Amino acid sequence: KVELVTTCCKFLSYFCRTSRHNQRAMFEHLSYLLENSSMLLSRPSLRGSAPLDVASASVMDNNELALALRESHLEKIASYLSRCGTTRNEELFLQGYHDIGWDPVDGERFLDFLKFCVWVNGDTVEENADLVVRLLIRRPDCLGPALRGEGGGLLKAIREGIAQSLYIARRQNPDDPVIQAAYQEIIDDESMHNLNEE
Repeated sequence: KVELVTTCCKFLSYFCRTSRHNQRAMFEHLSYLLENSSMLLSRPSLRGSAPLDVASASVMDNNELALALRESHLEKIASYLSRCGTTRNEELFLQGYHDIGWDPVDGERFLDFLKFCVWVNGDTVEENADLVVRLLIRRPDCLGPALRGEGGGLLKAIREGIAQSLYIARRQNPDDPVIQAAYQEIIDDESMHNLNEE
């Protein structure tokens, strides 16, 4: 079943990227894609092969469709994002990666979708930007890692997410000097020492 879904999603993402007419055809099914947007996100290896990726491709770089987004569409994404701020990624944890108290993999993907809704061809869609800010204010748990009393705020949460991503990349590519240097640079920061345990 997973292979069928990933193959279909890859095809539909490509289908959306080939023309604006195709994007419009897929946009008509956006509600269905968003209902299933949390499917397969917890597997980093399936990036580009999930329903959320098709939803992103259906609005990417298309100002007309970005403006056609409804609050209910973005509300679904905010709802899913709020769960990422309070739970860990079980798949990564079972593979031995650090538990940082939130889900950077799913969270990043939902934030990417919001980015495609707000930034179109290098310009801001103000209506969507205002709506996203309102949704985040209504659901502060979306920024759970940044709002915890013990932490250093949003900057620390972002840096921890980057460190986690580099940690994974370093384990997958142990001989890549660029990844090693980037990982060492972020780990050398005093606030990141707890992520340096392997």
